[in-house]
Amino acid sequence: MLRKLYTISLPIFVVTVLLFLPIFAKPEIFLSRGNDLEEFFWPIYYFVKHSIFKYHVLPLWYPHILSGTPLLPDPQSGMFYLPNLIFLLLPIDAGFLISSFLHIFAGGLAMYFAAREGFKFSPRASMIAALLYSTSPRVVSYLEAGHVGLVLSWAWVPLVILTIAKIARSPKFGWTILLAISMAALFQTHTITFLITAVATPVLLLLTKKQSLPKSFLHFSLAAIIGFGLVAINFLPQMAWKDLTTRTLLTKKPQVFPVWESKEEFLTNVFIPVLNKDGLGQINTEKFLVLGLVPSVLAGIGFLKLSNAKKILILCAAGLITAIALSNASPFYDIFIGQEWYQTMRVPTRVWFLVIIFIALLAGYAVEKIKIGKLITFLAIAESIIISWSYLAKPIQKRDFVSQEVYNFLNQDQDQYRVFCIDRCIPQKEAVKHNLELIEGHSTLTQLNYLSRSWALTGGYWDDYSLSTPPIGVYKFQRLQPDAIALGEQNTKYVISPHELADSNFEPLKKYGNYILYLNKAWQPRVGIPITYYSPNKIILATSEVAGGSINLSEVYSPGWNAYLNGKEKVPVQETPVHLRSVDVKPNTRFVELKYEPESYKLGKGVTFLTVIVLAAYAIIKWRKKLPALTRYKAHS
Repeated sequence: MLRKLYTISLPIFVVTVLLFLPIFAKPEIFLSRGNDLEEFFWPIYYFVKHSIFKYHVLPLWYPHILSGTPLLPDPQSGMFYLPNLIFLLLPIDAGFLISSFLHIFAGGLAMYFAAREGFKFSPRASMIAALLYSTSPRVVSYLEAGHVGLVLSWAWVPLVILTIAKIARSPKFGWTILLAISMAALFQTHTITFLITAVATPVLLLLTKKQSLPKSFLHFSLAAIIGFGLVAINFLPQMAWKDLTTRTLLTKKPQVFPVWESKEEFLTNVFIPVLNKDGLGQINTEKFLVLGLVPSVLAGIGFLKLSNAKKILILCAAGLITAIALSNASPFYDIFIGQEWYQTMRVPTRVWFLVIIFIALLAGYAVEKIKIGKLITFLAIAESIIISWSYLAKPIQKRDFVSQEVYNFLNQDQDQYRVFCIDRCIPQKEAVKHNLELIEGHSTLTQLNYLSRSWALTGGYWDDYSLSTPPIGVYKFQRLQPDAIALGEQNTKYVISPHELADSNFEPLKKYGNYILYLNKAWQPRVGIPITYYSPNKIILATSEVAGGSINLSEVYSPGWNAYLNGKEKVPVQETPVHLRSVDVKPNTRFVELKYEPESYKLGKGVTFLTVIVLAAYAIIKWRKKLPALTRYKAHS
């Protein structure tokens, strides 16, 4: 068994190593591009690791950006994805490199078994499907963009395909559990991929020979229940939080990305990206939908060998996917843009991974049905790898950031304060490393109450969805003049600007390169009383000198924060007119504990723990039943 697994794994491992050769030789082309990995994921993973080691808790609140924001319901936090435990053992950079490599390798391995066991391909045909999936330029575009969740999800989609095919043919509870785990892992890695995969499952069912549809449906329903139980711990907080975030703006002012210049641009990027007018290396990540010529020809041959019914099904599915991915160039765009599902997807090309799967499986099917020489299959894999290498070689865009001198100055100030850099000149990676708390930020979601507050804080105005606060278009093309009083209320002590600020409360301290460092003379402390303990999930205030009344805390209000007088009596945390927190304190209160403990998290945690316990009990029972037979087998051998 192990020898067989080794034989299967070795070619997939080798091509994955080949795919990663440019990254192994020059890790900065993956780790230091100033992309989502460096600006969003790296800081969060570092912060979570630091919080676990320092406070011995899983941090549910993230204080380093946007004046503090919930981390628990952020769909890309990765906190509840168990393979991320690797980051507790390794340096963060090494963790991202090894995790990404292993997930792409595992995706290829899973694709082999999906083709071999799910669709009954021959070993050679299954291997071709696996190698084409592992070396897809699409997954390399995820690496280049730092789309960590999409890279991790690459491992799980083929496993979903395998389990669905198995359940459709011969429903067994073991496959049901594996389907639930795979879908739960997809949810934890990338929510949109999870939703697209869930919607696409009927197509897979129709492509599979079914033995007992009612029984299969029962197992699918059971997998959905188990999967819900596994993700309830953060799914329920996400559902409770989503309407309080800027994601709702996508339905009020729809916007989609990428914007295609023409259908010809789309086709060029899909089949012959080297003919792109700006060059292969200049293709935007979301437009990098490369299939390759040789893999496409192989897939076309495989398609011709299908039954007519399956041809029609795949044509309809591929046509719909293409119409969605065409975005503004789609003939159905006016219909799609009015649909909420399309609006909230925001990046329609995210559906393209389904086409990659079609291409890999159809190419394998071609090898299955006709005699195709090794040279052709070699060329297909080589084309994918060479295109991927070329894309990874695209130049790294440099940005102007503050110098180390600024960090040295800020680290000397032992007060608890926030910093605002007008053009986001402090990377979030550096903010967490230097324990700085920023007014600005780059995040998938921002609370609506903070959005409205940020207009006064930054001196800009926008009312559409943006990953960045303030948006790139605002800080690049406007000479922002922030409000010193508002920033002072927000505990902002220092402001950094590439241009002079007019407010007299901003006192220029020194110019560092292209940036002027200002002291905000309107700065106010985080709270007017001593803070005796400060962690992501809990804050303790000393109130023995307070006669009673309201205490205002310069922390962003969010549902889920509770206050406890003397650590026992629960009182509500209220929202001030400027969206900060306020607590009413009774006389003779020695201290107040503020805890971030959303009810949705408590409920979800209970559901997930119960699900894990039930699955563990089932596994133990099954193991004990098999133990006597295993003992007899060993005795005879």
